[in-house]
Amino acid sequence: MHNFRSFDIFVLLTTSLFLYGCGGGGSDGGVNVTPDIDGFKVQQDLHVFDYVYGGSDFSVTHVVAYSNENSQQRLTEPHMLFSSSARSTISYYFDTLNNQEITIALLDRNTQLVKASTQIIADAEQPYWVFAFGDSNTNNYSLYTVQRPVVTQSEQTVPVFVIDASTPSQNTASDLYLNGTQIIQGLEGKTLSQPLTVPKYAGRLTLELKREGQPSIQCLNIQSTNYQAIDNTYVNWEESAWLIVFSPDSHCHMKPINWQ
Repeated sequence: MHNFRSFDIFVLLTTSLFLYGCGGGGSDGGVNVTPDIDGFKVQQDLHVFDYVYGGSDFSVTHVVAYSNENSQQRLTEPHMLFSSSARSTISYYFDTLNNQEITIALLDRNTQLVKASTQIIADAEQPYWVFAFGDSNTNNYSLYTVQRPVVTQSEQTVPVFVIDASTPSQNTASDLYLNGTQIIQGLEGKTLSQPLTVPKYAGRLTLELKREGQPSIQCLNIQSTNYQAIDNTYVNWEESAWLIVFSPDSHCHMKPINWQ
């Protein structure tokens, strides 16, 4: 469990504005299946985020998904490093109502060998985020799935989610600081944080990730720049919710996630 400490106006932590899902699984109920001549099918909403480091600006892996009656459905196309896929809704077919697992696999782009895999329970009413983590230099890879958080808009604050993927081979906990004040203690590696709600119009904001025995990683002036979204439009800080990922190249990467 993360331990949150109180601090001044720069950031407010709240869970009342969010419905936050647990990772790695699906809903027990509400599976929306439609009888089909080939079996049962579920339209599953998935969004993939690629944080597999390959030593250059180009991605070295791609992500596929399949059911027990589906061939592989590619969720990512060739893309730049630390990019994200478009949100995709694909129909997955099953031969029985009682076994509706979707397998998600991370493949080496060149060899097509499986580097990591995981399963979710198909649920048409529950979108998922899928995160691919890894470093080809250490040959360490993993997949992390989490039910997509539901974000409620606010006139005063900006929702921010954080992931520490800076060390793919470890799940060592880190501490997160905002303007020098610790706001999260013990952020587990490669896991989505609880939501932070940051004032829209606060002054200069800097996030810093610290781990014992490791150099710190900073996100400087996180609210002062426009950020390019998937459709090549630009999103202002105060207009969106945000995902901040600390990656193996010792940088932080911000993505607007106000598309739901």
